[in-house]
Amino acid sequence: MNGILISRVTFHAVERYCSRILGVKCYPPKGSRPYERAEIFCEAAGLTIDQIRAIIMTPNVERACRLGFKRMVSEGFTAIIYDGVVVTVVERRKPAACRKQRWEMELDQ
Repeated sequence: MNGILISRVTFHAVERYCSRILGVKCYPPKGSRPYERAEIFCEAAGLTIDQIRAIIMTPNVERACRLGFKRMVSEGFTAIIYDGVVVTVVERRKPAACRKQRWEMELDQ
């Protein structure tokens, strides 16, 4: 993976990927810098920051960054993008739940 591409994933996104997607539980010291927090979470996950960045920066996410998308659903997570940079990661929503809500709304009308 190109170093320029993986540098387009913030330390905050790395931290959130570790905590929200990998389920890593750790508590960095208050007042620690984003780089230090990301490093602590990655160490707890057994990976490096660059490895996590490469996992986040899938070809689809990279394409979304280039094309100016605001978010991209990828392999098990949603990347939130601002100005071509992945700023955070959230859990992927389950589409079945969304369909069920729409279906229930149609029944109520």
